[in-house]
Amino acid sequence: MNMGRLGFLFAMCALLFAETEPRAKASEYPVHGTVGDLELGAEYFLHSIPSARGMLFAQDYLVVEVAIFGPSKLPFSTGPGRFHLRVNNGKMLLATDSATFVIASMKHEDWNGERPHFEVGAGMGDTGVTIGRPTSGGRLPDSSDSRNRKTAGPQFFEEWLPQAELIDIQKKLPVSGMLFFPYTGKVKAIKKLELLYEGPEGSAALLLDLTR
Repeated sequence: MNMGRLGFLFAMCALLFAETEPRAKASEYPVHGTVGDLELGAEYFLHSIPSARGMLFAQDYLVVEVAIFGPSKLPFSTGPGRFHLRVNNGKMLLATDSATFVIASMKHEDWNGERPHFEVGAGMGDTGVTIGRPTSGGRLPDSSDSRNRKTAGPQFFEEWLPQAELIDIQKKLPVSGMLFFPYTGKVKAIKKLELLYEGPEGSAALLLDLTR
């Protein structure tokens, strides 16, 4: 295998398995709590995504950084599917989207692809979970969101965003990453926002700070 191809493979691995750097402890996050042996920390960024080159802007998403602390002897499954977002005490819960769909939305702000959804049991009382992914029928125009072009350059957020996302891998704690919840409603109408966690350790609800 030549060095160029080997370098490309290493770069792809970095994109797939990197995440944000967790802070020293859960209490360093604006919101934190415990569930079983785990400690959770979270910070709400509204539509913004902090990066080394400034804030990126994702109009169609609510962005939450989350960190998980706990015993580090055994690998832990960091799946984003353990997290959901509840808006204003609603029974419908928002599920996360992957960085791929966030990038598409950021690049193509007038993308009109449909986002199908259905309800499934979430194990959190009588709530449902909104699960959606854009279909291939949406139009993808060539223009990028000017706010992200000016902030980070045309290619930066495409390469960096997958590194910041909390992905489903087995790794020792602590871990942290960004969660992206699709939301096209009016932000001013949000009076209460809860980040919900459910896993083998139990369930927890973190009341996010809306003062941003």
